[in-house]
Amino acid sequence: MRTQILKPNILAHLNAQPQKVFMQKDLLQFLTSQRRRWSLPKSMTLPQFLAFLVQEVGIQKIALAFPHRTETRYLWNKPTLYEIAISINRNGYLSHHSAMRLHNLTKQSPETTYLNIEQPKKPRSGQLEQSRMNLAFELKPRISTRVATYKNHRVCILNGMFTGAEGVVEIQGPSEERLRVTNLERTLIDITVRPAYSGGPSAVLEAYRLSAKQLSIDKLVTTLKHLDYVYPYHQAIGFYLERTGVFPEPSLAPFKTLPMKYDFYLLHNMQDKEYSRAWRLYFPKGF
Repeated sequence: MRTQILKPNILAHLNAQPQKVFMQKDLLQFLTSQRRRWSLPKSMTLPQFLAFLVQEVGIQKIALAFPHRTETRYLWNKPTLYEIAISINRNGYLSHHSAMRLHNLTKQSPETTYLNIEQPKKPRSGQLEQSRMNLAFELKPRISTRVATYKNHRVCILNGMFTGAEGVVEIQGPSEERLRVTNLERTLIDITVRPAYSGGPSAVLEAYRLSAKQLSIDKLVTTLKHLDYVYPYHQAIGFYLERTGVFPEPSLAPFKTLPMKYDFYLLHNMQDKEYSRAWRLYFPKGF
């Protein structure tokens, strides 16, 4: 095969693509559509073409070994971890600690990239009961085991509840890549609901503090209502807003006016806790 003749055309084609992460089916489409233009032998099979791309063109083949499935990807021109994660499911979006990083809501460099893939819509559970909620929050939170490692970094897939991609936007990432991610307000709600995916309650509180100049309280309230949680997460959100010490009292009012019929919890499995009467909320002692 005359590789020096083929390579410029293939390189130009790869560089013209909007993405830098490819599945095998993408490269099969290249082989099928460009075979004649690139003067590839009719006898060339897909495995031979893939081997040529890796050995001669410089595409990198990686395997993301999730517990029940390995996702093979072909990387071109050094994609970011965000792009690699989103390639797992194009309908998914970055969330929690990853969204915090993209919105400058954390000074940490998270070791895990979170991809939220929404589940199909399900019927709502029954009426909320204090005793059942108490029992649920005594337990450790459920943590996703759908994790793969790439270059000492973790990619975690979350089975998010159906929201119709509420509050999901497309932004420009650190390398000018286009990324689907939860917006600022949805991110703050998500990390309140699942602090285990967000660096813990101290990191969540810092995120609220760092959001002060950008946050729309109206959008935060509207998004929370659209998400329509069974649990009263508005109590935890109001608590975080107050604890930052940077939001004026009118910012808290929309959350104080929502019903507070139950005692709620800032996170699961707290061993030593205190209680906020204003928010009817248990939180870690000394927080």
